Amino acid sequence: MPDLSAGRFRRGAAVRLGELGVSVARDGRTLTVTDAAGAPVVALTFAVPGAQVAGWQPDEEELLLVEGVGVRSRLRALVTGVSLSLQLTVDNLTADPVELPYLGLGVRVGEGFAGWAWTTDLEGFIAVASARDDTGGVLVRLREGFLRGVREVPVFPAGSLDAAGPPPEAFHLAVPEGRLGGHRRHSVTLEVTPLERLADAAAVLPAWLPRLVERAGSEVALALPDQAVVPSPGVTATQVDTDIVLAGPPGHREVAICGRGVQRLRITWFPAVADLLPTVVERLTRRRPEGATEAAGFVVVEAVSRSLAPDRERALDWLDQVDWLRRDRLLGDATAGVLAAVQGEPRQLDAAWRAVAGRPVTRGFGLVVMRLWLATLAATGEPPALAHALLSRAAPDAASGLELALLGYRSPDALDAPLAGLIQVLGGPLPGRPLGLDAVGAAIAVSLLKLCPEGWGRSRQAAEAAAKVEGLLLGDHATVLADNAAPVPPLDSLAWLLLGELGI
Repeated sequence: MPDLSAGRFRRGAAVRLGELGVSVARDGRTLTVTDAAGAPVVALTFAVPGAQVAGWQPDEEELLLVEGVGVRSRLRALVTGVSLSLQLTVDNLTADPVELPYLGLGVRVGEGFAGWAWTTDLEGFIAVASARDDTGGVLVRLREGFLRGVREVPVFPAGSLDAAGPPPEAFHLAVPEGRLGGHRRHSVTLEVTPLERLADAAAVLPAWLPRLVERAGSEVALALPDQAVVPSPGVTATQVDTDIVLAGPPGHREVAICGRGVQRLRITWFPAVADLLPTVVERLTRRRPEGATEAAGFVVVEAVSRSLAPDRERALDWLDQVDWLRRDRLLGDATAGVLAAVQGEPRQLDAAWRAVAGRPVTRGFGLVVMRLWLATLAATGEPPALAHALLSRAAPDAASGLELALLGYRSPDALDAPLAGLIQVLGGPLPGRPLGLDAVGAAIAVSLLKLCPEGWGRSRQAAEAAAKVEGLLLGDHATVLADNAAPVPPLDSLAWLLLGELGI
């Protein structure tokens, strides 16, 4: 692989950024970053409309040159040491204002890697690191211009245990439907550098940034004496000395910070599970149960078991109208087992155990076994005979293996690398949102990190990452439930969060 660190980016070849390699596709729009072994870390695809300028040929710096109605767009790449600068410019070739063409960035994270992004429109980054251990990957940092995620709420897309691989994440590189003045230029510069580990991306965060995920009722202080802070509806802003103190209702909220341009800062105030469950159960049990998902069933039965159902008898009657075992799903088995334990029906509880025992080991299998173990112990006073054997099964993949190992209290040395990778999947200490992680995957990861014993070396990191992502997941639910007219959102992630609250 040639080392072109003097600043030349040759088309059709790869350049090195330390241990990383970067290559550009023939169309000049996609750059792929690979690790030392040649495995893809992340692919960056620029969405730039227009036709290639007649007679133009790519060279060692200019990757793309296209023209649209009244505008010319250019993508350049420059390597300096272990840094790659990608500059996208759009020039208005006329004297009159024109509509900016749509400018976007697609980001696809490689298999075995985890991504996390934080943006405010005028500041931000995309960080990618290993999902298998605490090694790093790449940092894509906004140095000039505009960066905003296309999908902002919910933070996590809905998912399932058998969901296919995630699609690429998309980002705006200009204000959607923005205008560009006569003979003016819009410019975006992204800096691509190696990243030792995901947490190292915190070094590029602004010093004034507070914690952005807080429990409902908490206050968030912004120390920005020279800038105006404009809260969104529902958020209050109070000046205390030189600070602006913010408070808001549960859910994802936004404030605008007005200085040299306007930055959009997203803050999440999340409810406690005990405050969220009664509202969810009340809305679920108003509807006929036949069409309810297994996740909805588990949420209702778990609320009953915790004495959080607003009307216990109504909730039990709703649950009794469905044969949850016939759903032939892992969460259906869990619902049937906990319901049998709550109602004191040993035969139904045994049937739930047999159903679980007949299933292959998948993500979430160990959590369901442990929840039924605790339900059986509470109902009968005896530990279930099957549980230990089920938790000792061989796992077909790393994710299921880590789950069973944590539940079995295996050696912390053997689990250190996969545990570190799971922490990076949840973004470690970084604010923002994940790339390519759905709500079910996030909830199961939170539940697993909660199992990390306090004496282990990564217990603090695990607890911090789990608390942050749990808050974001609960914020997703609170945002939707704040609208009484909105349908109940998919509840799979809430069900898996509840399964992780084992109290062990």
